[in-house]
Amino acid sequence: ISNGVDTDLFRPDLRSNKIRKSLGAGPGDFLVGYCGLHGLSQDLRVVLAAAERLKEHSRIKFALVGDGPMKQELLAIARQKLLTHVKFLDARPKPQIPPILASCDVGLIPLNARMPGTMPSKTYEALAAGVPMIVGKGCEAEPLVNKYNTGRTYEPMDDKELAEAILDLAEHPEEVKKIKSNSRELAKRFDRNVIAGQTEQILLMLAEGKKLPEVAW
Repeated sequence: ISNGVDTDLFRPDLRSNKIRKSLGAGPGDFLVGYCGLHGLSQDLRVVLAAAERLKEHSRIKFALVGDGPMKQELLAIARQKLLTHVKFLDARPKPQIPPILASCDVGLIPLNARMPGTMPSKTYEALAAGVPMIVGKGCEAEPLVNKYNTGRTYEPMDDKELAEAILDLAEHPEEVKKIKSNSRELAKRFDRNVIAGQTEQILLMLAEGKKLPEVAW
């Protein structure tokens, strides 16, 4: 049984130009967003390194929302590298996150290492919001991206590969439209009501001594 997401809370129609402006993106910009802890396991330094590689692409903007032990170091790096296309915002209350995510063109799920068996919760939120995700290879989200075309993957800590993944999506708007549709469709499988029903069914099967079916993405 996987984790789930409230698909009524995270929705594509929450996208807002007003929110995009508050995140540093204009009408024609391509907004790369991250919402969450600024900690060691995420290691957003690779995101800043990718942002530096993309400085010449003026329409690509970055918004990093949240706090954590690495926040001050990240701010210092951004100042030193003159990353004016990267905007940092303080952590927001949970009810504000769905429209922020929906207002991004890409949602980042960075990892500082390959993490087999790990499924970042941000995966489900990005799917429900209809936002293409860029996720580190080696976690459980990778097959969801590759099999269902819901984004791109990159080798953890490889800023060049991350920058290439961002640029690929920024330069192919029709592909992004397909990914958005794929993501929202796949999210229906992870709706919390669906997951609750599956959990109930499994408990009944266990109670009756029945063999559980194999699960594949």
